[in-house]
Amino acid sequence: EVEFVLIGFLVMAASDCIEAMRLVMVEMLYARRSERLSGLSGVYYMSPVCLVCVMPVALYFEGAKLREVVRERTFSPSLLLLNGACAFVLNVS
Repeated sequence: EVEFVLIGFLVMAASDCIEAMRLVMVEMLYARRSERLSGLSGVYYMSPVCLVCVMPVALYFEGAKLREVVRERTFSPSLLLLNGACAFVLNVS
């Protein structure tokens, strides 16, 4: 049976709002008349900012599991590379 969790709903709603704001800001950067940015340039500039914003939250919630995976070497580098490539292509398109 499905159970409604308010905090999960609020996190997802906030995530959608923040993603919408990010897309609007990227479009504003792309539309500036003095500088035209391509999709690849947008990824180049936005990726470090997104990393800085997401990393503290990810480490807070997933830090212990990440340390365990790294310590036991139970991750697949090829799967990590494939995931990164898919994310890159998704952001460029």
